[in-house]
Amino acid sequence: IIAALAPRARVLDAQVFDARGVSAPVVVAAGLEWLIRHNAHLVNMSFGLIEDREVLRLACERALKAGVVLLAATPRRGRRVFPAAYSGVIRICADGRCGHKDVSAFGGNPADFGACPLSLSRYTYVRAGGTSYAVADATGIVGAWMSERHSAGSEEVYAYLSSVARYSVQRRDPADSAGSAKG
Repeated sequence: IIAALAPRARVLDAQVFDARGVSAPVVVAAGLEWLIRHNAHLVNMSFGLIEDREVLRLACERALKAGVVLLAATPRRGRRVFPAAYSGVIRICADGRCGHKDVSAFGGNPADFGACPLSLSRYTYVRAGGTSYAVADATGIVGAWMSERHSAGSEEVYAYLSSVARYSVQRRDPADSAGSAKG
């Protein structure tokens, strides 16, 4: 998905998951360190852990300090997950309204943005999907944009995604008993 949406981006693959899709936070942290050493500008983290892990948090902090933009999977509602819950990480959820190259702006906890949750196979839809695909889709969108803007940081990426959002969800005021959107 990333390579299809950002064909001019240089892709680094820090393989941190085994064939079963299992990894340990220390392995993911080592992958982030490897990406920092290889001058990655943008990292796709299509996963979420229920519990905070210090080794992963510290690796994300080092990546952000090095100017790396981090996009991570989060549910649209409910419990926060890591690394998406770490400060500075851009949180992506699945949004079925989005097609490839579309984003939605949620502007808050637990999701900042939504993207297409479907796989991409030669630019046709396949029935598999979910939040991991949405993060890859958002990473491809950002990767294409960053191909011309290598020095863009998290704030610029956030502003860019906000500016191109096809859908925008306004936050609800909990004090509003009618439940209508404010704004």
